[in-house]
Amino acid sequence: MSFATSINNRANATGCLAVAFALLCACAHVASGDSQTRTNSPEPVVAGATTAGAPTLGPGFVVWESNRTGDWRLFLRDLDSGPPRQLTLDEPGRHHCCPHISPDGRWVAYLSTTSGATEYPDEPAIGELRLVAAHSAVPNRGRLLVPAARTYAENRAAVWRDSQRLIYVAADATTVELDIASGSARTLIPLSDGEIGFLVNAPLTFASTGYPTFSPFDQRTGAVATRSPLAGCQPYFSHDGRFGVWTNGAGGPLAAIDLATRKKSTILRKNDPRMPEGFGYAYFPMLSRDGTLFAYAASQGGHDHFTVDYEVFVAEVDPGTLELLDVPVRITRDRATDRYPDVFRAALELGRLSGEAPLRVRLEPPQPGNWAWDFGDGGHAQAAGGEHLYERPGRYRVTATRVGSVASGHVASGQVTVATAAPPRAVSVALQQAGRVLRIGFDEPVAEGGIAVAFVSGRAATTWRLEADGRVLVVELAEAIDRPDSVRLSGIRDRAGRPNAAPALDLAVEPPGWPSRSEGAIFLWDQGDAANLVLDPATGVESATALEPAGRVWLDHDQRMVLGGDNFGGSFGASAEVARRVAEQLRSTNEMSLELTLDPAMSERPNPSNTGDTAILVFGSTARDQNFRLFERAGQVWISMRVGPRGPAGNPELALAEISPNSPTHFALTYSPGQLVAYRDGERVLESTAIVGDFFHFRPHRLAFGAQSGIDGWRGAIEGVAIWNRVLDDGEVRENALRRQRIADQRPPVPVIVVEATLVAKSKLPTLREISPYRDALAIFDYRVERTISGKDPGPRLRVAHRAILNGETLALDRLVTGQPLRLVLEPLGDNPQVTGMYTADTLEPQAGAPLFLALDPGP
Repeated sequence: MSFATSINNRANATGCLAVAFALLCACAHVASGDSQTRTNSPEPVVAGATTAGAPTLGPGFVVWESNRTGDWRLFLRDLDSGPPRQLTLDEPGRHHCCPHISPDGRWVAYLSTTSGATEYPDEPAIGELRLVAAHSAVPNRGRLLVPAARTYAENRAAVWRDSQRLIYVAADATTVELDIASGSARTLIPLSDGEIGFLVNAPLTFASTGYPTFSPFDQRTGAVATRSPLAGCQPYFSHDGRFGVWTNGAGGPLAAIDLATRKKSTILRKNDPRMPEGFGYAYFPMLSRDGTLFAYAASQGGHDHFTVDYEVFVAEVDPGTLELLDVPVRITRDRATDRYPDVFRAALELGRLSGEAPLRVRLEPPQPGNWAWDFGDGGHAQAAGGEHLYERPGRYRVTATRVGSVASGHVASGQVTVATAAPPRAVSVALQQAGRVLRIGFDEPVAEGGIAVAFVSGRAATTWRLEADGRVLVVELAEAIDRPDSVRLSGIRDRAGRPNAAPALDLAVEPPGWPSRSEGAIFLWDQGDAANLVLDPATGVESATALEPAGRVWLDHDQRMVLGGDNFGGSFGASAEVARRVAEQLRSTNEMSLELTLDPAMSERPNPSNTGDTAILVFGSTARDQNFRLFERAGQVWISMRVGPRGPAGNPELALAEISPNSPTHFALTYSPGQLVAYRDGERVLESTAIVGDFFHFRPHRLAFGAQSGIDGWRGAIEGVAIWNRVLDDGEVRENALRRQRIADQRPPVPVIVVEATLVAKSKLPTLREISPYRDALAIFDYRVERTISGKDPGPRLRVAHRAILNGETLALDRLVTGQPLRLVLEPLGDNPQVTGMYTADTLEPQAGAPLFLALDPGP
């Protein structure tokens, strides 16, 4: 593969650097032989080390938030020398956060707020957006840019497009680009996601709130094609727009996503062995502008972002892959909380070049004349320019020393990274636009021309093209792919000077397992970890259907919605934008199809019968204002639909089908005015003309699954929910039911055990403030098994993870006391990936051999 970094050709060293020097412009060009990418870079880490044995990071600096003086202030430290110094002025009652360094290293943008001293505010913090000079001799306030800006949830508030233009979230949650010199501004996103607001990356291609969605952004329309959030928090972007980075779980890992291919990777694992001094609980990831340094903070296990001793670390990374190239360097040493770092690395006069072996380079020195060259691999030359062939992969430090003039002795440096030659690899294959567009992602840019595309089925591709960066091949199809197929790609080669050609690639193309056809789908929710993409016919943009949990609801090991019923309450709700789209699309056609799979069995938990109606799906604001409601009554699924003015006549009810009490059941209904058909497991069970009317009265009310105002919630698991603005025929409903059954049959079984046990010991229960910004937490309890009621005997002792905090609600685990006998329904914790990365309180003494389980009920 060939690597290329894209870093500015000119850069100036700033006065805050430990050694003052002027960086002169340099250039490079393609010499005969292999191609090269010419970029400037900061001082590389090659073979040098400090006297303490730590890698040297070269000239540059780190800025971060710290409460070491009491209130939150910004501090700055040079990368390789000198003590930290306070950058922003003391202001009683105000707190400084969200530092972000301009690409030229001259400025630091930050927020000054009156909230956030001891915890993250419930709403994004609003404060003054300011600009302070990074090289200020004394702490100061800097210059006011915007009187009221806000965070995107946690402490990130701005993105530099370049050294003059800054993107921020305004107080009204719109996203704005500001020219810091002229003061002119333009709105990038006029409407935000709820009440949070989006930050957009520098190339204006992706956006994210504080939830890591990394959603495509269309700068022409200002539209964000939202994606389902990844687990974790604190998303941010590489400056070149290629990557997103975020914290993927409580204390790590720190992860990256290739925004073009959606391929995820790990930069730093939780408790990563490369971390010094046992600091393995990591947060607050940030990349330097050139992508060569990775800054973050880590603790020795404590979580609280306001009181725990987090220390700042910086590690060198490969800007093409974000893999760590050396052990991290510790920047701070203070018992206070140091967090949310940003890092700047000064450029080199000779810049940075990269490519695959064999790599031929030619470097031009900063001034004309005679120079002695050391190419770092044993090669030397004395010439006006530095031309060299690197035969072996590696990282090489290049120096050029001026000789034979009054300027003799001047030393310029650079770095060359040589990768092992390899052809491009396909890393992702994804169908979009209802199966009519195929996107194939590669691990490096692919050369234009000579590419051939053929499908095993013989289907036709109307056209194909490479996206701008060359890493995604977009194939447009004459007909949508709705059955498994295979595509053969030939003529794929990389862009190295000596191109590496891939053999013919045969790639499987799998259409979504469900539904069989997505045309006309206006709401899709397969399961919690699925893409759940819906094409908006009004905009032509695909966006994710996300559901927000509230109350005592959760996802199970199959990523299904689990509703706790009238014992617990709670619901999963769609966004206002999704509800608006559903209402508008149904009104536009006066036709609807709805399907979902219901499982009331809930493993082996008691499922008490309900005496009244229980809400499954409600599209309405109150009992009087509802578009439709799907509910259970006396063991049957019913529908109530608004087809007239308020009142019983305008909201008729109809029984559809019985619910199986012990197994999942696929339900579907279709409606056009005066004609309703209901299905159970793909077969017609009802044809009715009892409901007559259209959807004229439909409004964008709340759309949610579970308990509603004045209506108890249903108890069970829900998956595979779809709403169409058209009528499905019998064959399509039957096919969808078969596909849902196939999905269920392919899932590995998760063993359930039921035991009677006595509580022996409890971990200290976490508080909502302690786990902030998370809203869910587990706590580990120790039990002595008295009797195994069903399932495999776990042995005499076991550890159980209970839900201690669920969707922001602290559950009453304090009611459980040692010595208390309990009936526990459990699954192995390792078989429940949906809780991986969740904050877990475990203050018990280690107990060798004790199996670890998850309690299925969410606590008292």
